[in-house]
Amino acid sequence: MTPSLKIIAEKINLTDKAIDQYTDITTQRPLSRTKSDRTFTVGATCEFYGQKKRSKGQR
Repeated sequence: MTPSLKIIAEKINLTDKAIDQYTDITTQRPLSRTKSDRTFTVGATCEFYGQKKRSKGQR
């Protein structure tokens, strides 16, 4: 068996900046402010493949 390994890393909001939304473009009246902090995620996937069966006469 031969393993195949995949490692995935993801980062969200590295600057830790809040998201500000406004109701009007010209006067910039605040509508909402959202703060979600930094998020780091790491994952791994491993697949195993078996050997192919050989038919008669093959080496």
